[in-house]
Amino acid sequence: MNRPNTRITISEVMKILFFVLALIVAFLFALNGRYMMIDDDYYLDKWKKEVRSVDELIK
Repeated sequence: MNRPNTRITISEVMKILFFVLALIVAFLFALNGRYMMIDDDYYLDKWKKEVRSVDELIK
């Protein structure tokens, strides 16, 4: 009986880890510019084009 080789090589693991890390960095980069402070208690949400208070963002 011939069974396929199912061992995961180190290079495959490194490729997957690099891809996951790249996705996390891209997500954080996109999220970084989402909110802009307008006043002490209000922020502009650039994605939804609306003004939100700090209390709404915290919950």
